[in-house]
Amino acid sequence: SASPQRAIVTVTDYLFQSDGTSQFKEPPSHRRSSGTWLTPAQNQIVLPPNGDASVPVEVSVPAEGSLAGTFWSAVKVKTVADAPSPQAGGVAMAVAVEYAIQVVTHIGSTGVSTTEFLETASEPGHLAIDVLNRGTRAYRPLIRAQIFSAAGVLESDATFPRGLLYPTTSLRQIVPLPRLAPGSYTLLLVADVGTDDVQGAKFSFIVR
Repeated sequence: SASPQRAIVTVTDYLFQSDGTSQFKEPPSHRRSSGTWLTPAQNQIVLPPNGDASVPVEVSVPAEGSLAGTFWSAVKVKTVADAPSPQAGGVAMAVAVEYAIQVVTHIGSTGVSTTEFLETASEPGHLAIDVLNRGTRAYRPLIRAQIFSAAGVLESDATFPRGLLYPTTSLRQIVPLPRLAPGSYTLLLVADVGTDDVQGAKFSFIVR
């Protein structure tokens, strides 16, 4: 902007699910919230015209030996726009922009990564599988999807790198189907979560 821009800096909890919903709530709203650990150096800033600004955020992890796994929250930055005076018979609008920056704390290498796969509503041309983190540590799953015919012939083999999946959150993986002859098939899903244990599940489907 060519004019100075005010912005408010706050701390919020952040959750997302495979159905596309996201939640921003006052911390601590869940067991793995780190919102009370975060302290922005400023709660309000003024951005210079066509410029930027930095706001340090201090993370103070409680000295509790029982902490394990991943904890997270987000820092939200929202511009404050003053609405102009409307002209006679007109409407004045002001645009406010809001960003959320995720702040993640891993307690050393502690915590477990546990994945659950659930079949959800699929549509012609693809299969939809929900991937849930049932563990206590966040990870970036690399999902491999293989489709086999009833005779054991590999019909399709694809990998899907995904973003950071927090404990209790989920994502939806869409697996495109190749051109398949009518018959019975098996989808083998495997998630590499960065540990020695590879986790997977099988799903059967029929092409008519």
